[in-house]
Amino acid sequence: MIETLKTTITIEARKETPAAVYQLNYSVIDNTLTTINCSVNKKVSETVDTPEGNQTLDRQVYAGNLYLNNGNVTCSIPQDNDVTTFVTEFMDIVEDIRETLQSGLLE
Repeated sequence: MIETLKTTITIEARKETPAAVYQLNYSVIDNTLTTINCSVNKKVSETVDTPEGNQTLDRQVYAGNLYLNNGNVTCSIPQDNDVTTFVTEFMDIVEDIRETLQSGLLE
């Protein structure tokens, strides 16, 4: 008989908000969120002149990274980005993940 000492789950996820797209990789050990690595791509709209007239194109531009490691949040986001929005939305994502864990959906 094998004795399970620890259960680790690694999840790859994506969250889209009006401001950005967040690519997430996070780890859960024994139903406890331990780490999140998050790449942030901000949404940008630009007007382009075409033969049919001006058209608005939406695209994503890399904006930085956010991390959670054993309760500590760090970020690497250039200051010319909307750091406050990205951190606020990241913390909302962290809360969503924790609520999912408390509800037992990953068990």
